[in-house]
Amino acid sequence: HFLHAFPIGTNAGQTMLINALNARPTAIVAPRFTPGHFARLIERHATGSVFVVPAMAIELLGSDAVRRHDLSAVRLLGSTAAALPQSIAVGLSALFTNAQIVNYYTSTEAAPAQTTMLFDPEHPGSPGRPASLRDLRITDDRGRVLPASETGEVWLRSPTTPRSYYGESPDTRVFSGRWVRMGDLGYLDADGYLYLVDRERDVIKSGAHKVSTLQVENALHEHPGVADAAAFGVPHPVLGMTVAAVVVARGDLTVTALRVFLMERLAAHELPGHVLFRDSLPRNEGGKILKRELRRLLDDEARP
Repeated sequence: HFLHAFPIGTNAGQTMLINALNARPTAIVAPRFTPGHFARLIERHATGSVFVVPAMAIELLGSDAVRRHDLSAVRLLGSTAAALPQSIAVGLSALFTNAQIVNYYTSTEAAPAQTTMLFDPEHPGSPGRPASLRDLRITDDRGRVLPASETGEVWLRSPTTPRSYYGESPDTRVFSGRWVRMGDLGYLDADGYLYLVDRERDVIKSGAHKVSTLQVENALHEHPGVADAAAFGVPHPVLGMTVAAVVVARGDLTVTALRVFLMERLAAHELPGHVLFRDSLPRNEGGKILKRELRRLLDDEARP
């Protein structure tokens, strides 16, 4: 059996529909996701493969009800929509002790291009090592392939015919033959593990520094009182941009306590200058955080 709770209108939901038609295991689809019900289905059907998005993974780890169920049948736990935060991937490895944690790396534009990245707790900073490196490359802004450990643009090769956007310029192209520009900055280490630095559009240029929102979010997720978090850039009159964060807290957590915690993990220019606490983060139905909505939250907070 394999289990998921993806809406049918999403890329992930449609992939699961195809799997239901051509895979031997029985597909189990939860009409809506709750951690306790999801874990109960795993135990009841001895589910071998489970598919989630990071928001679901965060809820699973934060639920006491999940730990009352037998999860030992799970051999593969796959996550899509976005890379799992480091602490969440490590937590899943501890919760699903018999499972390989996998990040499926793709995008709406790239589909059906996809690479399967096998998470290794010994390399927690990486979403995983691609199962095959033939269809993934890191290039500079001129399209030249970069050596190991050099940061550049991430590209995936699609099995379909070449595509392009009508009228797109070479400088902003998404497609190059069968290769698809993913919009991420990253690098491959000497052992073939992929490290994602940030989404190109999310990198915060603060004064003379470039800040990775992924690095800030990973540090936020390390705090035991943080259930969910997102970092983003906001305008600053001197620096150009500065870091802000919206946090979903477990219990009582103050901005001061969170900043003290982050000071041991982030450089001064990476520390969020603005922190908002909210009950949840806005996400689309595919599970991706809507950072434009977070900026509006901050604008509303600042408006008299």
